[in-house]
Amino acid sequence: MIGSQFATRIAWKTWLSSLGVASIVFIFYSVFEFIGISSKRTHHILSAFESVSQIPSQFYIMGDFLSMKNFLEDWAGKNNVSLQLLDSNGVFILNIQNRHKDPIIISGNWTRGSANLGTFTITGDLYDEKKSKLNSFLIQFCILQFGFLLYLILQVFVTKKAISPLKELETELYSEARRLGLNSNIFDNDELINLRKLFDHITNAWIIERNLVKESERMTAFVDISQQVSHDIRSPLSALNMMLTDLKELPEQKRIIVRSAIQRINDISNTLLDKSKKIDTFKTSLDPKIENLTTPPFVSRILLTSLVGELLSEKRLQFREKINISIEENFNNAYGYFVDVNPTELKRVISNLINNSIEAFSNNSGSVVVETLGTDKFVSLTISDNGCGIPNTILSKLGSRGFTYGKNNSSSGSGLGIYHAKTTIENLGGTFEIKSSEGCGTIIHIQLPRVPAPQWFVEKISLSPGITILSIDDDQSIHSLWKGRLNNVLFQRLNIKLLCFTSAKDFIQKHNRLIPTNQSNILYLVDYEFIDQGINGLELIEKLETASNSILVTSRYEDPSIQEKCRILGVKLIPKALSGFVPIEITP
Repeated sequence: MIGSQFATRIAWKTWLSSLGVASIVFIFYSVFEFIGISSKRTHHILSAFESVSQIPSQFYIMGDFLSMKNFLEDWAGKNNVSLQLLDSNGVFILNIQNRHKDPIIISGNWTRGSANLGTFTITGDLYDEKKSKLNSFLIQFCILQFGFLLYLILQVFVTKKAISPLKELETELYSEARRLGLNSNIFDNDELINLRKLFDHITNAWIIERNLVKESERMTAFVDISQQVSHDIRSPLSALNMMLTDLKELPEQKRIIVRSAIQRINDISNTLLDKSKKIDTFKTSLDPKIENLTTPPFVSRILLTSLVGELLSEKRLQFREKINISIEENFNNAYGYFVDVNPTELKRVISNLINNSIEAFSNNSGSVVVETLGTDKFVSLTISDNGCGIPNTILSKLGSRGFTYGKNNSSSGSGLGIYHAKTTIENLGGTFEIKSSEGCGTIIHIQLPRVPAPQWFVEKISLSPGITILSIDDDQSIHSLWKGRLNNVLFQRLNIKLLCFTSAKDFIQKHNRLIPTNQSNILYLVDYEFIDQGINGLELIEKLETASNSILVTSRYEDPSIQEKCRILGVKLIPKALSGFVPIEITP
């Protein structure tokens, strides 16, 4: 039977091995740290001298030796070093001496720009630093030893406490094993091996019984997920495959589409993994969580028009070979509509609904229009087509799990699209409604609660008379867009100017010459990505210190790292795809 001596023996072995490994690692770490003190001190002294060397160099060139001496004496005292300066002919210029117990000598050339003024010799002291480091190591080592001693005491105590219930468990397991008819000849003198054999025997019997009950439910869940994956992954993969032949020199719009498609595939994969884990945790066959697999695992605040616009670009690319099918949007007066949703799930819903419309068109000919409208409390999304419509007898059945209609010419049609769409929208607190008339087309109306815009979002651009707008973007079409929006009689009368730059590096070089010191009446509209230019928009803004009057105009506005950097700098963002819709107002 299991006893206290066995527990104590295990505790001692574990403690000794852990202590030995930890001590060896600590000693090696301490030695390397101690060896590195000299190089670190040298680097620190050189860095300190280089950071201030231009000031005494200027005094020397000007012939102000008294100022140079006072400055360097003050610097040497603060850094506890001695300093000797010799001119280019080897003549002493300055000799500052301090006492050192463990000296370290550093020499080098004293320069200003490309001119060689002479040489310098700096003597530092390692004594205090070595002493401090050694004391620190000793304290840490004592704490380590005390910690391991305390760990041993606790381990022995806890192990002995665990033996008592373990003995009771062993007795109960033997009783259960006898009930199950376990042959006593399989046991030996090793207590842990006997316990393992008992656990294996009893667990296998329980698993067999449980599997008989769970097999049917697990297979059903597995089939549902397989159908979901087959249904969902088709659209982004099609778009990605269509782009593979155009990847040599992609313009920005195509880069956005490829990025969006790849991200969707990744999101769907992650969602599938999450659902698979949920299935493994189900404990009863009638667990209602099975129906909640379509519930979004998380929600985030997204700009609806931007999300829909990116998806429509992807869908146009997917169906570009069907020249008689058009996919259009109407986002007029729809700027700034935010909703709290799972972006992956909402894209899936809209993508499936558009696929339904296109796959149901007769003769591969028709039009799909996606429109967004909003009020103070709600945002509505309407997807309408001019297809063959849906009979009234079928309309009431749509949204039922497994029911499909109108995809006779397609290999899809698992009956998950409408069901998933309706469930997802309703779980978000919205409404989902289908209206259709046979021969006249179908209208799907989705309504979601509207939420306030996040802090990073630019709700409108305010311009004052005489302002100068600087557009820095390597995409010429963006410059054309801003010119089109600002090229009217009103802006000309107000003396509002627009200057455009496609090269970030050229703009940085020209900035100080073109821009006056007072930047209060200047607005910077800066792209984030500058291809092959070695700098991004946020780095440019930070370099020029223009955060207070800069707006980042980027297609990567949803990137959390970009949003966080903007928050730190105090810069707001405009989604590039919505540059043509952002309201512009004139302020006094």
